[in-house]
Amino acid sequence: MELKNITENLILEYVEKYDKNEGTYLADQAITQLFGTFPNNIEIKDILLKVGVIDNFYSTHLYATFTMAKHIQDLGVDSYIKTGDPKIVNLIANITISGKLKKCYSFATKYCSWHNQNEYPIFDRYVENILVEYQKKDSFSKFKKDELRNYIKFKNTLEDFRKYYRVENLSFRQIDKFLWLHGKEIIKLKEQPVEEVPQFIDNLKSLKTAFEYKNDDENETIRGAEFEGEADDISNDKGPKKSITIIKTTVGKPKEIKSGNKDGNNYLSRSFEAESKIEVKHSYRILKKRSDTKDNRF
Repeated sequence: MELKNITENLILEYVEKYDKNEGTYLADQAITQLFGTFPNNIEIKDILLKVGVIDNFYSTHLYATFTMAKHIQDLGVDSYIKTGDPKIVNLIANITISGKLKKCYSFATKYCSWHNQNEYPIFDRYVENILVEYQKKDSFSKFKKDELRNYIKFKNTLEDFRKYYRVENLSFRQIDKFLWLHGKEIIKLKEQPVEEVPQFIDNLKSLKTAFEYKNDDENETIRGAEFEGEADDISNDKGPKKSITIIKTTVGKPKEIKSGNKDGNNYLSRSFEAESKIEVKHSYRILKKRSDTKDNRF
């Protein structure tokens, strides 16, 4: 499918399509009711409930909802959100979990947006990629893809989008629905030929397909392969497996390969020299198939 020429009517058609989908419509209604009932971010139990719902509905993969809820409470976000201060997005996004600094950028945009939709547009992979495609097509704004992960730049880019396509009358939320739906149509999961899948999974039986997609928050390329039946994993532990996930970062020459078992999951860990001379680990994990690998919004 080709990029469509943007008009106000086109965006409204996609908004109607989004709202007529029972899953997305009811999810929106549920979140609206929740955030309307608990608009403030003072009590930890209120914050925890909202964090859990956003994480679950949007599949933002926090894996540490209480840590994030406490982080939001400590920041005192309400005054920022009420005035539409964009700085709070990055303050929420940058969090230390289990001793490691993470950037939960996509989650932070969604959490702020549901408190104040007029000021906080939502960022996710589909929105990011389709903005890049329209920029290539029409040059509606000046930005590099990585700059969209700076929230002020991202918001300014959407303002340029509204002005260039003369859709200033539409809200960020309406534009988000269009970008997300049309983005899903345009930005397909990139399927790799089976022969390009790393050699160590050759022992998997009935290999079906390989895939590649982008993780919104970690800015990583995720690759994997689906297969049927039983398979020998890297530690020769036979059992029914559904998928293998490969997390890739920018790496240089391979240095070291290790294998083992952690929490019942066999893994293969490879160390590389990164361009900055910082060692980067490349971990391969045998997992059960998970629905969130398709980057579902709900």
